[in-house]
Amino acid sequence: MDKTHTILIVEDDALMRASVAGALRGSRVSIIESENGQEGLAIALAKHPDLIMLDLAMPQLDGISVIRRLREDAWGKKANIILLTSIDGSDAVMREVSKHNPAYCFVKDRVSMDEVAAKAYQLLGISK
Repeated sequence: MDKTHTILIVEDDALMRASVAGALRGSRVSIIESENGQEGLAIALAKHPDLIMLDLAMPQLDGISVIRRLREDAWGKKANIILLTSIDGSDAVMREVSKHNPAYCFVKDRVSMDEVAAKAYQLLGISK
């Protein structure tokens, strides 16, 4: 029997969260959603999802802070993270992001949800 993969979507924009979730839904994927960084970090550390889709600009705890804290955790050091952002990153932001080794970083208005889903499935080893 094929493994079901858990994907955590941490995104404050409800419409974007629904779009990402819709693109990722499949028979071998379970989706968990969070609307802010603090809640998303707590869920990630408690549930250890196979992949985290993480927005950078969020209330309560921004995405860079979430990824920084995840990388301090034994499990979180190796967690698969795809960053989704509206921020067209400055050099300083991108240097900070790259220090924490996300698998990929997409600017939301420059990528389709199908491309995001394809990259997520590739990371998880799921063929579509």
